[in-house]
Amino acid sequence: MLPVRGCRLRQRADEMDGGAPVDGRSHQEVHQGRHACACDIRYRGHDRPDQWASVDGPFNLLVASNLSHLAPDMNLVPDAKIDDGFVHLGVGRGLTRTAMLGMLAFEVEHGRHVARDGLSLQACSEIELIPMRRSLCDIDGERYAFGSVRCLARPGAAQLILGHQAHKPL
Repeated sequence: MLPVRGCRLRQRADEMDGGAPVDGRSHQEVHQGRHACACDIRYRGHDRPDQWASVDGPFNLLVASNLSHLAPDMNLVPDAKIDDGFVHLGVGRGLTRTAMLGMLAFEVEHGRHVARDGLSLQACSEIELIPMRRSLCDIDGERYAFGSVRCLARPGAAQLILGHQAHKPL
């Protein structure tokens, strides 16, 4: 989705919710210092799985993944293992669109984006997104009903069964 279109959608959502319309202001003026998703985030980290922690805003990038690579040339979370039992939460703060495009084009392939200022990664056993106000919400490009969303790591929730051929030496 193009950023300009996203602004229009956000404007409509603000107007529907009774929020301030964004007419006459630039994209940067509208989103400066505001949450891109207008939600609170809390998580259970790998170091303290029995306690909730929260992410303080504002932030303008949010990624949750249990995979290291989303594509062969996209090393999103270099330290992630499919069986490590964690969902890795990435939060970006103060990243411009130019910086995010540069990160996507030149740094993600080799995992160098994790050292970028303004980007943090946290291994979590559970993540919860809590919307602060009614607006358009989507996960992976798909709209979902307004409300909180919880993402949990479930080690061993799926198992792969291989036949006896898999154990024969090559």
